[in-house]
Amino acid sequence: MTTIGLARPGTYVATTTVWRWVGMMAAAVHRELRQRREIAWLMRQDDRMLSDLGLSRHDINRVVRHGRDV
Repeated sequence: MTTIGLARPGTYVATTTVWRWVGMMAAAVHRELRQRREIAWLMRQDDRMLSDLGLSRHDINRVVRHGRDV
């Protein structure tokens, strides 16, 4: 008798769920690191440059993480 599929029922679903979760965590880490780089770059700019962008120092974190419209 030939068995097509997995040895244990439900293993495929559990495996795909785990990989989906790993992918979501990797995306979250990537997003966090990108935001930290952007915040660090903006913090290195002088006040005149930030003013040209329409920002002040205390707005940087909020704007990078949530956008200007919040």
